[in-house]
Amino acid sequence: MKLLRLFPLVIFLLGSCAKNSDKVFKAGEIGGLHGGMTVEQVKNVLSSDSLNAPKKVTGIVEQQVTEVVDRKTGEKKWLLIFEPQGDTLKLYAVEILSPEYVSEKGAGLETPYAEWKKKHKITRAERTLRHVVVFVDDLNAILEFNNDDLVETARHKTGNPDPDWIKPDAKPSRIVLFMKK
Repeated sequence: MKLLRLFPLVIFLLGSCAKNSDKVFKAGEIGGLHGGMTVEQVKNVLSSDSLNAPKKVTGIVEQQVTEVVDRKTGEKKWLLIFEPQGDTLKLYAVEILSPEYVSEKGAGLETPYAEWKKKHKITRAERTLRHVVVFVDDLNAILEFNNDDLVETARHKTGNPDPDWIKPDAKPSRIVLFMKK
């Protein structure tokens, strides 16, 4: 009889775990998406979300991007980046826009850099005009931080920064997950 009373609690906990697993990303995978998927395949997986036709962006490589918006909440979840392969667009990368999405080890947009370093393999950092890009090898991803997130002694140094020069409490402004494992 006591076990029967626990049954609804177990069902509730299992349901909660299943919902949270949808918000977890790992190398080359997020929300049922993986590298090399076509736009049509992505639409089939994301049928409950709003997905517009990809728009061409100019840059070094021809790419097309589209935002994924949760139809229920209106929240922007991801920015999908497609690259042409022959006559077909294939999923190349996903920029994570929502802080609800975290890695298998629990790191996301709201996670301080010190935690990222404990949980994932950070190999190098590169500087752009306004940002520091940190490479997370075990996820095949990059984190982007503002130059202001560098420790004071490193802000005016030239060349690429050491990954240890980022303030421990800094949170990434962007996470881009490349879809090749």
